[in-house]
Amino acid sequence: REIFYWVIVLTTFALGTGVGDTISEYMHFGYLNSLILFGSIFILAGILNYFKIINGVLAFWIAFIVTRPIGASLGDLLIQQSKDGGLDISITIINIVFLVVIIGLVIYLTFKEKEKTERMQTI
Repeated sequence: REIFYWVIVLTTFALGTGVGDTISEYMHFGYLNSLILFGSIFILAGILNYFKIINGVLAFWIAFIVTRPIGASLGDLLIQQSKDGGLDISITIINIVFLVVIIGLVIYLTFKEKEKTERMQTI
């Protein structure tokens, strides 16, 4: 069962990478438009699942597959040079910003969980 899982994960990552690169670069769709396209697919899968138009398993796999091209499109948009359709932001700056955001979220969620636990103990 675990081998099946990893085969599926690797296949979907390869599929997501291939489709994302094909649309953004080879079809000249651009990084921002690709990000909007894949983000819309991700959101649409959630909406369709919420209204029970598609089941949760299908929504999960759609979201799982498009996560890779969303990340790649966002990364390319941020770091590629302006002449290539990117924003030309330093990789170091991007990494620092994401690190601060991740640390901030971990701290925030840690305190929220502590508050929740304390509330539950008083009940």
